Amino acid sequence: MAREDPEPANARRAASGRPLSLGLVQLAVGEDPTRNLAGAADAIADGIGLVPGERGLGLVMGLSIRENIILPNLDRLKTTIGLDRKAIDTLVTDLMETVDIRPNDPDK
Repeated sequence: MAREDPEPANARRAASGRPLSLGLVQLAVGEDPTRNLAGAADAIADGIGLVPGERGLGLVMGLSIRENIILPNLDRLKTTIGLDRKAIDTLVTDLMETVDIRPNDPDK
């Protein structure tokens, strides 16, 4: 009797080798009481990110907190002559306070 594989052959895997899966996430947004996210692209478009419990899978471990916050936001922080330092400071401070990033030192 053939054994049924519990995982599709084309299943995506995380860097750790574990299978990735999508589920239904509902968030309150504006006047619409729920927002169904069909996948990662929808979440990213809504400004949602994830740092997994194994932080090495979601962060560049050799970089500071500030640099890890800047990386996915480079497009909106760049100017014609470089990066907008004031916007960077505001983004880093606001995000660290909002999600209670510890240690509370962006340069660590």
